Amino acid sequence: MQSNRGAILRGGVIAGGILLFSVLFFSDKTHLTGKNQTLESEQSQKGNVSLPALAPDEKTDKWIKIVEEEKGKVNTAILDSLVNHLVSRRRFDYALKYAEMKMSTDSSVKVQQQAGELALNAAKMETIAKDSVLSGQFSQKSITYLEKVLSKDSLNEKALISLGMAYLASGKPENSMRGILTIRKVTEINPENVEAQFQLGLRSLQTGQYEKAEARFAKVVSIEPENWEAKYHLGIAKSESGKKEEAIKLWQEVEKGTKDAELKQKVKLLLNP
Repeated sequence: MQSNRGAILRGGVIAGGILLFSVLFFSDKTHLTGKNQTLESEQSQKGNVSLPALAPDEKTDKWIKIVEEEKGKVNTAILDSLVNHLVSRRRFDYALKYAEMKMSTDSSVKVQQQAGELALNAAKMETIAKDSVLSGQFSQKSITYLEKVLSKDSLNEKALISLGMAYLASGKPENSMRGILTIRKVTEINPENVEAQFQLGLRSLQTGQYEKAEARFAKVVSIEPENWEAKYHLGIAKSESGKKEEAIKLWQEVEKGTKDAELKQKVKLLLNP
């Protein structure tokens, strides 16, 4: 029984670590041929690589047609609508394309930060993450944009967290510690930043630093008592540190309180191995 629970816990730790690098997003079904159905990526060591095409969609097609017909004229209202709609479809790759188009006339911190976050989310897309070249390109774009944002607004907590995640998502070993230190800076600026504490907790779990993970998740729970995801991971950290009874109590609270079916199933498996 204990061995089964241990296997489940280790699986939970691995899953938690994966969350640090990516929250997988499901993209639309795509087709690889047809007019305006591919977006060319930047030049890479593999040459030109095409992104997955957009599936037909009435709103998307209408707004893209307007943008194309205006032949380079920037229509901010249309581009904003198009970007927002593509985000709702979880097509962050194409949303970035049109956000960058808007940047030709508006290079404000707000727009650059939007582009940086879109690039980061694009790198995490399931279809993009399969291609290390494309994923790396989007991660680097995210880093470039967010570094520009922080050069003008060094205490921007959201941008710091996103930049830290982009460093980690880049897959470059030299960026690993850089990513952690960037996110840690947020907790120095604002110890109450839940997202920063949570992400650092996940990293600590992944690397087997259970006491540090426990402290991070405990901080999150103290701020947000009904943050069931944090409470679940706090239970894992405690269990791995030998505090089984405390872990079980936490998981029971999660099972009773959460409305997330997947999370509820995870704790059920831990409580009933």
